Amino acid sequence: MSVRYYALSDGSLRFARLRMHRGKELTLPQLISGSGARYSDGHTTFWIVGNRATLSESDSAKRLECGAGAGIPPH
Repeated sequence: MSVRYYALSDGSLRFARLRMHRGKELTLPQLISGSGARYSDGHTTFWIVGNRATLSESDSAKRLECGAGAGIPPH
């Protein structure tokens, strides 16, 4: 998975474009978040807090989590 971040020139909208395996792409608008940066279309949510990122879907119990940097234990 790769992620690119975008914003409209007037700052009214920020969004992330996720490219998944097999070429599937998702565009998720940024939402207000108490911590980190959260992007969601109501079905798929991509959330970044510190050095951790989580990808989840509302109709699935599966979540993809990843982290980078020192001090992050492996899963």
